Amino acid sequence: MTMQLFEVTEKRCCHCHVVKPLSAFHGNRSQADGRGRECAECVRAAKRHMRDPAGAVARVQEWVAANKERRVAYRKEYYRRNAEAVKASVKAYYQEHPEKTRAWVQARRARLRDAAGTASPEQIAARISYYGGKCWMCGALADTIDHVIPLARGGSHWPANLRPACRSCNCSKKARKPGEMAS
Repeated sequence: MTMQLFEVTEKRCCHCHVVKPLSAFHGNRSQADGRGRECAECVRAAKRHMRDPAGAVARVQEWVAANKERRVAYRKEYYRRNAEAVKASVKAYYQEHPEKTRAWVQARRARLRDAAGTASPEQIAARISYYGGKCWMCGALADTIDHVIPLARGGSHWPANLRPACRSCNCSKKARKPGEMAS
């Protein structure tokens, strides 16, 4: 049991970091001083944001736009300090979610080529299921996704243009359309 030698009359708000009199804080019996960690003003502001989520999103977007350099610097410093842990975490996620990783890689390739359309991991899984998990060209077990009309030739990333393919067929097809492939 700790004994206070003097009476606390002020406290620093954990949100706005301003020292205010105890009367500016709501009661909270779980805290040592019997007052909440945030001042009543900050609590009211948080409740306003909760009632206006669209406004809160707009404020966050505004802050992000105004603090781009600060965010980039923070991320670089965080990555510099935690590079190994970040790499291990990303690698573990990719191994645990191969279908999401595959969909992300395909979507990134499509974005880099300004291809039309998007396909979610669920839509890609549905396409694979539709073909029974087999390569659409040879019938072997599929382990990649093929753009029937290649992205390099103006194909889209819509699910209708995606089919499962084995690595061998997908690599030999390259950037050719189905009618151009050698028999």
